[in-house]
Amino acid sequence: MYRILQEALTNVIRHVQASRVDITVTEHTGKLTMIVTDNGGWTGANQNHSGFGLSGMKARCERAGGSLEILTADPHGMKLVIQVPTAVGKTEMKGEEE
Repeated sequence: MYRILQEALTNVIRHVQASRVDITVTEHTGKLTMIVTDNGGWTGANQNHSGFGLSGMKARCERAGGSLEILTADPHGMKLVIQVPTAVGKTEMKGEEE
């Protein structure tokens, strides 16, 4: 989660000219959820998600058994919803040992 947040903040600084970033992290029923929302210039009209940063974040989430959702923040900006299982949840979901 730390590296995903680091990449998300790097993207905001380099690309979107945002004046605000909100970050929330919650844990509920075996899932850790992090939401990163900025008020930058992204409107969703440019649906290009193929950059190295976003694809790297998605790959990290998937390797951890989780997911990355890219949404448009209202009225403009990007909202990333990252979910990964906690250690207990990951063991239960994948049948792996810790």
